[in-house]
Amino acid sequence: MRLPAQAPWSLAASLACFSAVAHAGGVLEVDLVFPRNETYAPGADIPVVFAYQNGEADFARYLEPSINYHLWNLSDGNTVNSSYGEHKWASANFSSHKPGEPFFLHGFHGLFKPGMEGRWRLSWQVSWTICGEDVNEDDPAGPVWASNSYLQSVEYTISKDGRAADLVAATADDATCTPAFGVAINATDEVRQVPERGTLEGGTCAVVNHSAPAPNPCQVEVSSAAAASISASWTATLCSPWGKLTMPEDTPANCPSENGGAQRFAVAGVATLAVAFGGFGFLLS
Repeated sequence: MRLPAQAPWSLAASLACFSAVAHAGGVLEVDLVFPRNETYAPGADIPVVFAYQNGEADFARYLEPSINYHLWNLSDGNTVNSSYGEHKWASANFSSHKPGEPFFLHGFHGLFKPGMEGRWRLSWQVSWTICGEDVNEDDPAGPVWASNSYLQSVEYTISKDGRAADLVAATADDATCTPAFGVAINATDEVRQVPERGTLEGGTCAVVNHSAPAPNPCQVEVSSAAAASISASWTATLCSPWGKLTMPEDTPANCPSENGGAQRFAVAGVATLAVAFGGFGFLLS
C-alpha cells in the first residue's frame, strides 16, 4: 500500500479535567536525515538516521515524541526482506548533548547487502501527545489527551552502480533534501495537569500552537565526527554477542576483546541495542 506523502491528524485519546501551568515552550523539529532519493552501493552498514532539533529542551518531554519506521524491498514483491525500528524520546540520553545542535538517532538493519539490489522504500511516522487548546475548564468531561501523527516516505535504490553511503556528503547536498523530510511542533508555554479519572491515566500534556514554523531538515548536517560515531556503533553491534549470533557473516575480523571493546566504544559516545534484523542506537553528541 502506498502511503500518502503527508498525512497529519489528531485523535482524541482520553477525557479528563485539567489545571493549567506555565512552562517555557518552543519548537521541536523531527527530521529524516538519511537515506534520500538516491542510488547507493550495497552495504550492510547503510543506516537509517533521524534527528531532533531542540530535542533537549525541557518542553519536549511533555510532547513524548516517538518515531516508528518500516523499510522494505519493493522489487521482490513481498515483505520477507523488510525491517522496522522505533525511537522514543524518553529513551534518548541528552546529558552530554550540546544545546542548539541536532541530536541524531540511528538504526542499522543489515539488509542492503550484495544480492539485495532493487528499489526500497522507507516509511516513517512521527507521533506526539498534546492537549487541546479549546478545553472547557469547567467541564470535567472535556477532552484533554490527544495524539498527533505525521507520515512520510522516501524511496531509494540499492545498486552495484551506486555510490557508497556517505552521511557527510549526503547532508551537505541540499539537492536531495526536501522540507517534507521534517515536521515542526510548536509547543506554547502552557502545560496542563491531567488528574487520573476512572481508568484513564493522569499526567501532563502540552498545549501546542497549530501554526508552527516550516520545518528545515535541510539545515541538518552530519559532521565527520558524528558519522564516525554512528559507524562505530555498527561495529560495536557486530562485535557484540548478539551480533555474532545473528550476523556471523558480518563479524569484523578485528573485533576487540570484551573488556577492551567496552572501553573503546564507550569513548565513541554511542549506546546501542538490538532490534529486528539489525542494530539500533542513539548518538550522544
